[in-house]
Amino acid sequence: MLRDASRLAEDDETHRAFSAVNEILAPRWKASVLWILCEGPHRYGALAARMPNVTPKVLTERLRELETQGLIDRRCASHGPRHVEYALTLSGLSLQPVLCQLRSWGIRRRDRKGRHPTLGHATAQALPRGGNETSVSCLSNLSSALGTAARTISVQGSATPSELIGQNSQAR
Repeated sequence: MLRDASRLAEDDETHRAFSAVNEILAPRWKASVLWILCEGPHRYGALAARMPNVTPKVLTERLRELETQGLIDRRCASHGPRHVEYALTLSGLSLQPVLCQLRSWGIRRRDRKGRHPTLGHATAQALPRGGNETSVSCLSNLSSALGTAARTISVQGSATPSELIGQNSQAR
């Protein structure tokens, strides 16, 4: 009986965790926006150009949702012509290793060969070997960015994630 209660509590916790993930990543195009912003700050037009299949209305909705969820910042330039830029927050940046793994999994799934004729899934022999290069690269980028963030915050007191990412890119 106690074992069943423990299992139910674990299942409930798992369900809530996946619900939180689905809220962020399930709506179409959100993961793509986050992935692009992992490279650094982008203006709306640059995001739209990288995602030609998304309508302007949907892209605007996704950007607003991600901003509301605290995963991206929307910043307006204080001088010159109106200039809006989107960048990952530290919370958004923490998703980079997850996005790297999902991307790698998606590529393997898309490119798999040797599907079972009835079931439609890949056989074990058809799955690519290795494939961790992208994951290692993504984790290395995240580690480097977070290290720079920690140094910058301790020196400057505070900085926006896009400033931290920019400083990291310049350091390389």
